[in-house]
Amino acid sequence: MKIHIATIILAIGLAFSQSACSKYEDGPAISFRSSTARLTNHWKISKVTSNANDITLQYSGHEWEILKDGNFNLYVNAVLANTGTWRMGENMPKDMLIFNYSNGDVDFFTIKRLTNNEFKVVVSDVGPIIELTSK
Repeated sequence: MKIHIATIILAIGLAFSQSACSKYEDGPAISFRSSTARLTNHWKISKVTSNANDITLQYSGHEWEILKDGNFNLYVNAVLANTGTWRMGENMPKDMLIFNYSNGDVDFFTIKRLTNNEFKVVVSDVGPIIELTSK
């Protein structure tokens, strides 16, 4: 009987810890990889919506290559279109990502989901919702 009670207590503890560990609104609930490790990847835009309208075609061929060293590359139809630096964490809300483009533009994103192969952000908390998948 002691084994069953311990198993039940462990299961309840895991359930509560998973619901409390998520940094991002859409998860994952728990991850063994850091946010930076999950973010650094080559991402292709798979869906973009604005006010519930699908505007994905406007972003056809757009890809982000996010590098571990804090730099990123933006490709359009496999051609390098822009570069810049990115940052998250450090004195910022845990779900904020900032892109500083080499041309001086800045984009602020709120991360909604970040896994090894899914990445979902909202532009400045009010803009389009951009969904990306790993390439």
